[in-house]
Amino acid sequence: MFDTSPTIPRKSALTDIEAMRLNVGETYMALGRNAPAARARKTPSAWWCESPFKHPMGNFAVHFNLSDAGLRKVADTAKRVEYFRAFVLTGDQPTDICERLEVLDLKAKYSFPGLVWNGKAKLGDEVLERNIDLAEVGEIAAFIVQNFFWRSPEPARRALTQLVGAASSVQEFYSCRDDEGIAAAAVLSVTEGIVGLYNLCVREDLRSNGLGSAILSQICRAAEYRGLRLVLQAEEGLVSWYGKHGFVRVAELRAYSS
Repeated sequence: MFDTSPTIPRKSALTDIEAMRLNVGETYMALGRNAPAARARKTPSAWWCESPFKHPMGNFAVHFNLSDAGLRKVADTAKRVEYFRAFVLTGDQPTDICERLEVLDLKAKYSFPGLVWNGKAKLGDEVLERNIDLAEVGEIAAFIVQNFFWRSPEPARRALTQLVGAASSVQEFYSCRDDEGIAAAAVLSVTEGIVGLYNLCVREDLRSNGLGSAILSQICRAAEYRGLRLVLQAEEGLVSWYGKHGFVRVAELRAYSS
């Protein structure tokens, strides 16, 4: 069954931007801690993760409240660590953090709009089921990595699969299957009255047939039933599709590196 248990009685009192910052930060930290030999820590100025893993998922800083010295530290780390990313989200401090990182010779490599669901749940089929069996979670992690990180070398994809799958202790993994295997998957990250939707993906041969919409509607119903605010980050080209399902743009996530 899809998890519709009302685990948290009411939505977070945070603003939409504060909710987005908290969920993104906690989710990235939950993943980063699983990188080999990771050193993950939260400080008043930023949340950090560094590791020997040659991928941004194990080397980043997020959730910023930076002084001048903190800005220089972020920039110096990005220049020292090849795969390091500074993930800047609307609401981070100082308010001109992007401009100041650029003055320190960092560049925005990519960005994702941050969306929050502001719609009304619609009735529909229950497509996804929650997977808690570790073997099934491993299959879902491999499916997610195949869909989102297909450009990465095979050794990196294997490591990413282990890293994503290890997050099942703090995240909820869902999938639907057919005779060919996993048809679609999604991960939910619940933090203090907020649920973040991550890694929603549909198998290539099943796209553009309504499966993604059915899945998203189910997730919206579950969030509403559980009393959770639903947030996500999406590619720019998908913003209008999410908008049809009641999502509105409230923030921007930018990834900076040297």
